Amino acid sequence: MLWTAAIVLSGLFLNAGWHKLVLPGYYRDLIAGHVRMPAAFTEFVRIVLLITEISTGLLLLLPATRPLAAWSALGLLLLYSLLITVGLIRGLDLDCGCSGPRAGLKLSPWLLLRNMGLILVAWMLTLPASNRFTGIEDCLIVIFASSTLGLIYLSYEHLLANSEKLTLLRHR
Repeated sequence: MLWTAAIVLSGLFLNAGWHKLVLPGYYRDLIAGHVRMPAAFTEFVRIVLLITEISTGLLLLLPATRPLAAWSALGLLLLYSLLITVGLIRGLDLDCGCSGPRAGLKLSPWLLLRNMGLILVAWMLTLPASNRFTGIEDCLIVIFASSTLGLIYLSYEHLLANSEKLTLLRHR
């Protein structure tokens, strides 16, 4: 179970960091939309988030560093949940930036629900792991469970994005 959680969260943070690496302008603008700050500082924040997300994703895959990486994941998820909450309270009409600009995910309470699930998964990784022997069956279960959870996560994001698009079509 811990390996499955670690792989899913690792993939999520590696993907997030990758997006910040290849789409710097989009994320600079997104950060500036959430928090008013000088442009140079916005770039600094983007780079810090990129490094933190990629290192968290990589360190989640190593059993020795997993607990520390899980706390980092918890911190990032809580930060992003706070930014989503503040954005919703302020009535901001911004992308969440969760899956890049093409995802079309706007800030919504549903993203907070998703983040609460991810926070529980990250918290689970902070708990002590058992030293049980893992055989080939366990490895196969981890692979299939990780794939299934990854697909559920992507499906949830697509449902949210399509829901927003359908709402826009209905109000035309």
